[in-house]
Amino acid sequence: MAAWIASDIEQRLASNEQKNAAPETIAVLAPKWSYFDAIQHYFEALNISSQRYNENEQVTPINSFIGQALFKDLSAKRLDFIEGNVTEFLEYWRVKQGLNHLDKAWEAIISCTQDMENVTYEQVLQAIESILYDDKTQVILITYHSAKGMEFDHVYVIDDQLSNSSSNAQADHSHDRPLYVALTRAKQTLSLLLHHKTHHPTLAKILLTHAEQIDLPAVSPPSMLTFHRFMRLDELVLTPRALVNDSGRKFVEQTFCHDSWTKTRDDILELFDVACYKQDRKSDGFYSAKGQQIAQFSTAFSKEYSSQGQGNQHLLMAGFTTTLFYQQDISWYERAGYYGNESSHYLIVPYVQFNVQCR
Repeated sequence: MAAWIASDIEQRLASNEQKNAAPETIAVLAPKWSYFDAIQHYFEALNISSQRYNENEQVTPINSFIGQALFKDLSAKRLDFIEGNVTEFLEYWRVKQGLNHLDKAWEAIISCTQDMENVTYEQVLQAIESILYDDKTQVILITYHSAKGMEFDHVYVIDDQLSNSSSNAQADHSHDRPLYVALTRAKQTLSLLLHHKTHHPTLAKILLTHAEQIDLPAVSPPSMLTFHRFMRLDELVLTPRALVNDSGRKFVEQTFCHDSWTKTRDDILELFDVACYKQDRKSDGFYSAKGQQIAQFSTAFSKEYSSQGQGNQHLLMAGFTTTLFYQQDISWYERAGYYGNESSHYLIVPYVQFNVQCR
């Protein structure tokens, strides 16, 4: 299924380019984010860019350390004028501040403002306040729930009711409303992909008489799925002791988010390794060569990817962003050894290359 979706979208994109037609919006909708892992594997093999839309709602470029620093400076003088190219102005500002250019938030900010010139600080702020990561992508990957209120020219909907057993699928209608949302997002074409056993029974009957059926060719599954994405916040410990106590905050804000370690680098590949408690007596997560924790994995994520010492086979930290996290329950700070006055802290959110064995 994933291979067919990628191939069909590749053909659609090529056809549109040959016609010199205006870009069309394409979206793949699924019940859960995990359905997109295999699709991204085939997209990346075909060099098709995609965006997991709203997977991390709190993680936005403006909410990053560098984004907040820029927002603070520009907000103080909103009516000031930038003469000439905005990206040159912003890059000069970043270098002067000594901030890290490898934060993917900076990449998104520069991409958003590259065509702007001769504007006020206020206009720049308006441009960057609403941008997302990977904004300029060819395909949107989005769950049924997140797609509410949106429309796309071409929509691919995956209907797979694996959460419902065959015995109660007929009686359980909890899947109906979100599926209806998904089916009504298309403006031009709608492609439905149904699991041969665990699909919506009523929908399957309707499609027999009102749709063109396509039998997907058999594809040998790859031995390994390889794809890239940001870790979700539910995959991270949000208040890790090593990053929210006084020394941890100092490391994140005064070292990691600055350019002292990245001035001459174009990437961070092979700088950070995965440690696990079983082998290293450390909380599962990404660490620097000096043993500084960069991100701590949640229990569920550790169990799936790293708890048995296999983390470096499955996970490669290929990039990162940062996000300001507000801790509503201050007792978490006390447990982590922080007794200051702050009610928020910056998290490092890894951008990871996943290498997952097919089961």
